[in-house]
Amino acid sequence: MLRRMCLVAALVVLVLGGALGRPPLAGAVGVWAPAPAPPLDRFVPPVGPDDSLIFPAGQPIVIGTDQVARYDAATDRWAVRASGPFVPAAGQEAPAPLPGGKVLFTGGRFCPDVPDTCGPAAAAQVYDPAGGIWTSVAPMGVARDWHAATALPDGTVLVVGGSTSRGETPVEFGATAAVERYDPRTGRWSPAAALATPRVFHRAILLRDGRVLVVGGSNADSIGLTHDLASAEIYDLATDRWRPAAPMHQPRGLRFSATLLADGRVLVAGPLTATEVYDPVADRWTPAGAMGVARDGYTATLLPGGQVLVAGGGLMPNSTSAELYDPTANRWVGAVPLTTPRAFQQAIVLPDGRVLVAGGNVGAPTAETYTPNPAPEACFAATGHCVRGPFLQYWRQHGGLAVNGYPLSDEFVQVLEDGKPYTVQYFERVRMEYHPENPPPYDVELGQFGRRILQETTGRGAAPPAAPIPGQAYFAPTGHNVDAQFMAYWTANGGLAQFGYPLTEAFQQQLEDGKTYTVQYFERARFEAHPENQPPYDVELGQFGRRILAER
Repeated sequence: MLRRMCLVAALVVLVLGGALGRPPLAGAVGVWAPAPAPPLDRFVPPVGPDDSLIFPAGQPIVIGTDQVARYDAATDRWAVRASGPFVPAAGQEAPAPLPGGKVLFTGGRFCPDVPDTCGPAAAAQVYDPAGGIWTSVAPMGVARDWHAATALPDGTVLVVGGSTSRGETPVEFGATAAVERYDPRTGRWSPAAALATPRVFHRAILLRDGRVLVVGGSNADSIGLTHDLASAEIYDLATDRWRPAAPMHQPRGLRFSATLLADGRVLVAGPLTATEVYDPVADRWTPAGAMGVARDGYTATLLPGGQVLVAGGGLMPNSTSAELYDPTANRWVGAVPLTTPRAFQQAIVLPDGRVLVAGGNVGAPTAETYTPNPAPEACFAATGHCVRGPFLQYWRQHGGLAVNGYPLSDEFVQVLEDGKPYTVQYFERVRMEYHPENPPPYDVELGQFGRRILQETTGRGAAPPAAPIPGQAYFAPTGHNVDAQFMAYWTANGGLAQFGYPLTEAFQQQLEDGKTYTVQYFERARFEAHPENQPPYDVELGQFGRRILAER
């Protein structure tokens, strides 16, 4: 898919995503419905396979030279307003979100109106959807295209690999191993540890524990022959190091997808029918069944219920085919087909749980929405409350009863500490908050009770940073160590997304039952060592949810 750097319009999406169509399977699920087309009569060229796409902060936006159109899921309408200036020359590929809802664009292939002068770009731009403003920022240290850009937990962006070759299209033997980071606080780039293997067309996924998985792609051997890669590497931000990860079962090059599942594993699919799932805890790939068709130029979208919707694409011609991957059953099931054959379209989950699919190689700008089947619910006689939808999926995928406890309330709307209303539900150990402005699986977050309880019980906030301790995991963002016992629990039960960073070292504290335990506070939890219990029950969590709900 050739991306034109002279592009005047861009529809922006942070989801990737094929092929000969087939009738839906018996029992195919979901409903597709037409949606208003993006107002592309104002923006040329139309949305198609050459366009660069994003949805910053979960909001579908079409960007033009002096206008921006935002899609409102509540009214199913596009609203147009003035924006600018957009700089089309370079720096509009590999979008990555920045703090505050802004989006960083980097590199790309710049083709001025001079024959044989196309080449990768080092330029970078930041788009602010609030004001519709483009701002040029410092260029990268390496000009590149077809690279990967990943937003890290500390607010920086990691740019990995890509093509450095010149010409009308990227050539695989121009792959680079160079890696660098952008810090929006300083507006500067800094070099990071290089990949072990140069890559182009690869995928990069932020894992739940804060590491970055880079998988697949292409490069060239010693005699210049290009080949696809099965290898994978993992980047650790705390140590600025890459380590090898288990290789995939088969090489994957230009057009495949990598989707972070709700349980922290990664689904890899396409362009062939075989799919597989990576478990970062076990460092192991397992087969995930076969899609009904081979796909190229498709979308793979994580739904609020935890399934992955794969739609459209085409090895020729375009396809209406759609199917769902169910991670619980580890199998593919049929979904109702698209209303329009598409390839190279884009997709995003809307705040109401529907999926908006827009554009693609269809000859005209069109859009449609997919509504999944209603999510199941689970009710608990022990407390008399039910859990459903995204909260139930999160509860099941993040430790269930042992980690979160029973529900203490139904869903309700509450104004939280930032002064904004959210749909929340309290459990014995956590408060789940629904954040529709974030794409799944980040649309469910937990209340940061750890800071508050630490202040209340010790009379102080987060402890001052400590020096690294040999044999323990050190978290540079907060400057604290975690020993092997607590680290094993942290890693096995959701990591950074579930518990946050450590706020203290481990210390002795008298708890609510009057006994003294070894504890450690994290942003969203208090770990308690209970040596009287057999593993894995020798680590328990403080029942913060019950306490905060009682106060409110």
